[in-house]
Amino acid sequence: ILRCLVGSEMCIRDRSITGTIRYTANGETKPVPKGAFVSFEREVNGSRIGVMTIREDGRYELRLRKEYNFDWYIDNVELHYTVNGEVYHTMTKLNELFNNRDLVLTYYNYGNKE
Repeated sequence: ILRCLVGSEMCIRDRSITGTIRYTANGETKPVPKGAFVSFEREVNGSRIGVMTIREDGRYELRLRKEYNFDWYIDNVELHYTVNGEVYHTMTKLNELFNNRDLVLTYYNYGNKE
């Protein structure tokens, strides 16, 4: 698959990426619950380039949308999960996500966006 990633991103678009997803609230790391909505979008313009499904507590499946073109090594992607009115967030590049599938989202303060 790694050769496939380097040679052509098309093969990754035809498969799902799976891994773990958790969030840290009040110093405690918890699994994102099954069925929760987690947005997955490009940082540069907010386009949703994939669909992330939480199949079971703490486990995700990500399918990239075939109609979008993006740079695997440059484009940042953001993930957001909201629970009890608080937003948890992480940012990564697609190639980093492909190589490290363990995601931990942290509290995101919109008033202090970096």
